[in-house]
Amino acid sequence: MSAGQDIPDDHPAQCAACHAPGEHLSPVEPGLDTGGISLLACDRCGSVTMWPQPDKDYTAHAGSETELRDYVEMNCSIHDITKAVMPAVMATGAKRYLDVGCGFGFSLDIVRRLAGCDVVGIEPAHYGRAGRDLLGVPVLPDVLSGPPGARTPPELSRPFDVIFASEVIEHVSDPGAFLETLSAYLAPDGMLALTTPRAAAVTEAHTRNEKLAVISPGAHVFLYSAAAFEAALRQAGFPHVVVIESGVTQMAYAARVPFSFPEISPGALTTQYLQSALETDTPREPVSTVLQCRLYRSLIEQAQWEAASSLDRDIEIRMAPQDINFADYDAFLAKFRASEPSLSYLRGILYLVHERRRVDAHHWFMSSFRLCCAKLQIAPSVCAVEADMVWRALFHAALSARHSGDRELAARTWRIAEERAGADFLPDISEELRERADRELKLSGG
Repeated sequence: MSAGQDIPDDHPAQCAACHAPGEHLSPVEPGLDTGGISLLACDRCGSVTMWPQPDKDYTAHAGSETELRDYVEMNCSIHDITKAVMPAVMATGAKRYLDVGCGFGFSLDIVRRLAGCDVVGIEPAHYGRAGRDLLGVPVLPDVLSGPPGARTPPELSRPFDVIFASEVIEHVSDPGAFLETLSAYLAPDGMLALTTPRAAAVTEAHTRNEKLAVISPGAHVFLYSAAAFEAALRQAGFPHVVVIESGVTQMAYAARVPFSFPEISPGALTTQYLQSALETDTPREPVSTVLQCRLYRSLIEQAQWEAASSLDRDIEIRMAPQDINFADYDAFLAKFRASEPSLSYLRGILYLVHERRRVDAHHWFMSSFRLCCAKLQIAPSVCAVEADMVWRALFHAALSARHSGDRELAARTWRIAEERAGADFLPDISEELRERADRELKLSGG
């Protein structure tokens, strides 16, 4: 049975989000293979319950070096973390900050460097131990269960001004109890900041890789609708709630007292954090190299071209050969960083836009395209960025050739799109990009 076609015989008794009876659940079809997991939408709250429910013990999750490298080098967005946590920290004037499910602990390092907060993280998986050792941040290898009591670690004995939990609540079987637990550790005038995937993203026009990340078959218990997310926070005792939807995710801020956010520049704060981290003895390698690459990205995204050009000379980026083939993701990581497709693309942008090295830009964009294809073929579940980048890299390679005066190379480069577009591991080329190619490459006219 394909997920979403029929209601399973042993369907859940209630919606995991709002607890509406099971008869209010109906199947939805996400348009991809979910490995036998059914997605059941609630007609009361709009949330989606996964069935069967996952039974994953995160305290026993050892993980692998491959997972850790992918997370640290590529799929943990320091910019997104900064954008999520700093409004809450600045709005509350926070002195104490807790990250529940902190992963590697980047948010802890960001908040202590940018705001001078006393920070604590909780992470039962091996990511937390690695972050503690490499970033030098305080991470407790535990889970947060129940209100503070006699056995509460001393690090958690005083209330926190901001509690952050990113992509955590969708993993818990009782979200109401989880929110009540967070509330018990929060100062009276403190703020919760939570992120979680959007239920609506399951049926919207997102890439296959983005949807896989949203559904995460075998890991996510449910997905909140924005309305249900807000309602759950209000029910947990927070009358002041803001939910912000963006792409496939949503960010909620909740407090017992009214609040307003100062205007901030997430990009500028990200750059400030990265520069601060790189000026000190910590973090240790290999994280310092990772942060250097993140700074490179941040500078280019903010069009700080001179600083990016200066840093470019210090960053080693490996160019992909014409023919690359990897048996699995471990083999890929033995030769390239997880972020190498993005770094190649960013170098191409720097050379095309700022340094006018158009021939070199073509080479780096083609390297990015080849690396994106390689990753998408062997590790699609971790390639949301590459799925968005792969055709843009090829387009910019063709554009670089066109601007260098080599119209034949531009045509030959963009022709690859038609030759490769049918591959089942590659996303569709958007109409917007096709129209842009027609308009800017000018391959058919004089």
